[in-house]
Amino acid sequence: MPTPTLPAIDRALQILQQVAMANGPQSAREISQALAIPLSSVYRLLANLQRWGLLSEAGHDGRYSAGPLSLQLAMRYQYDASLVALARPQLQRLARLSNETVALMVPTHYQAICIDMIESQQALRCAFATGKGQPLLRGASAKALLAFMAAPQREAALTMNLDDPVERAALDAQLDIIRAIGYAESDSEIDQGVWGVSAPLFGRPGRLQGALTLMAPSARGRARHEALVEMALDAARRISLYLVDDASA
Repeated sequence: MPTPTLPAIDRALQILQQVAMANGPQSAREISQALAIPLSSVYRLLANLQRWGLLSEAGHDGRYSAGPLSLQLAMRYQYDASLVALARPQLQRLARLSNETVALMVPTHYQAICIDMIESQQALRCAFATGKGQPLLRGASAKALLAFMAAPQREAALTMNLDDPVERAALDAQLDIIRAIGYAESDSEIDQGVWGVSAPLFGRPGRLQGALTLMAPSARGRARHEALVEMALDAARRISLYLVDDASA
């Protein structure tokens, strides 16, 4: 992920995100190479992040992972996240009606992150995990979030994530279609054999809060396409009504 010249606070936040996205603890050199930040700057920022408890050394081999303050923030988020509380009954209802995996997704600057999930009980199912992120470029969740977020936020996300003008033009055209039909759909864009449909969730006044995503093995998704899309759209409409009512309270 190429990194332009950024203030120290932005670089520190990029380091936190890199550690959060990684499959295991990260060394300073790995972080430097991934983010194109000078190694000396990475060491300085790591020391500050460690001092504040946002990162901690994992073992004694110079690798870093999430620190105790990160856990405290995560627990605070779970406790205060009204979106999760308001959406969960409809996630459960949709999972029951569809018998497929359902996830609640929100965007950050680079990712679509799962903040809640109900897993299908079928033997062949799509597995996901709360806290897992995926690139804010591919897949139904990312495209639904990109299509309906505010234009300045979308422009910033695309500028940071995509520098090929041909790919950018193709994605912009896809996002126009998604805005017109009201949902995004994908098949094997991130994980082979996984179909998904994602619909935006709006609060008041029409502000994007996240996206509801229904996932199924590709064969089942294609076979039940119309029914699954309609179920997802109905659940998203219901959640959006709750979000508007909550904002009005």
